[in-house]
Amino acid sequence: MMKIKSLTQSILVVASIAIIPVNLVGDAITGQVDNQVHAMAIPKPEYGRVHNVPNLTAPSSAMYDYTSRTFLYSHAPFSWQYSASTSKLMAMYAIYRQMRAKPWLKWSSPVKIDYWGISSMSTTPGLGETRLILGHTYSAQQLAQNAMVLSSNESITALGRWAFGTNQAMIQAMNWNARRLGLSQTYYYTTSGLDVADVARFHLQLAGAPYYGRNTTSAYDLVMLSQALLTEFPQILNLTSMSYEWFNGGWRRATNKYLRFGSYYNPKHGIDGLKTGTTPAAGQVFVGTSNLPGHHRIVTVVMHSRDRYADTNRLLASIGR
Repeated sequence: MMKIKSLTQSILVVASIAIIPVNLVGDAITGQVDNQVHAMAIPKPEYGRVHNVPNLTAPSSAMYDYTSRTFLYSHAPFSWQYSASTSKLMAMYAIYRQMRAKPWLKWSSPVKIDYWGISSMSTTPGLGETRLILGHTYSAQQLAQNAMVLSSNESITALGRWAFGTNQAMIQAMNWNARRLGLSQTYYYTTSGLDVADVARFHLQLAGAPYYGRNTTSAYDLVMLSQALLTEFPQILNLTSMSYEWFNGGWRRATNKYLRFGSYYNPKHGIDGLKTGTTPAAGQVFVGTSNLPGHHRIVTVVMHSRDRYADTNRLLASIGR
């Protein structure tokens, strides 16, 4: 157990694979997260703590050395923020766990679009990303790619209904996993990250959700969710690293512009995922992971940013990436 400095309180976060003690000083996170993954020794941090990152537009942000389980930088990491489409990270985490528990659920399985609301949402401007035709069948793999590469709200909703039987069960599973991981600022009203007001006409919100409800999280919670995903289901990177996807007869570019061929692609950043999120209330959100040969994997989070890519560049520049 790490020493607790003055003005420091210790909290216990129940993660998917261990209990994680974290030291807090004010609203900042210091020290190494003690997480004995499969009893393996955790290496020392590759970088020292960054105390200031100038000119960030995001009011809440964090940078985390995933390899050494160490926070390198944080600003207001526990402030409540809207998660927008980063909610899809939890949706995929819940689906991965469900597929592990029920091995007859396979990525090659056919998923029939049997609910009018999903098909209707898919063709609604501002809400739909990939047209899903009522009565048509798509593979679970295709829907997962749509969700993580194109941020398709209708695809992740359809995938959740397939994995859990109903939309209600899917959202409940997301909230259950948030509690299990100790994500105290995280709560979901929708699978996709859309506002309740956006999906209410399609009856795709959690039962009893307030009309103006929005999914919430924090920079800290998104780091811990990313840690759980990357540790338990590293195959998530097979999806989040895709620069393009073929769907409905055409190539579509990923929403993550850091990936190859994207307008912010730069090999020195080494970014190979994870997820963007954008709504008027949430602003620009980005959870990224940087992996360079011979170096530690880094996770970055910026929330309610005015320029998520410039902010992420500033975070990475502070450690020379």
